[in-house]
Amino acid sequence: MIGRKFLLATICIMMFLCGYSGVHAEEIKFQDVSKDHWAIDTIQWAVQEKIVDGYPDNTFKPEQVVGQKEFITLLIRTFKPSDFSLDDPNNTGEWSYPYTHFAFSYGWYVIVPWKFSA
Repeated sequence: MIGRKFLLATICIMMFLCGYSGVHAEEIKFQDVSKDHWAIDTIQWAVQEKIVDGYPDNTFKPEQVVGQKEFITLLIRTFKPSDFSLDDPNNTGEWSYPYTHFAFSYGWYVIVPWKFSA
């Protein structure tokens, strides 16, 4: 629960820094986020900015704790570093690999989800 609140607070700060101008595009709907959810505008903005996305089953899981992989992904998608790439020949197939590998390459403390071969 604290992780989700931290995520939403982080998104709110990012909105302030990125010049939030409101949600003008088509409304994004998740089956587990009601129109009167307290963070609906922020969630929709973050989806439209390609910072977050939902799960394949059309849910957002707003009460789920944000893990390390998700948080690192949010940071990278928000700040869009010029040297980040989703293309990596060593990709393990894990959705988070490009993000965690990028963070690890910069010396960020990351619990490495892949094995290095010697």
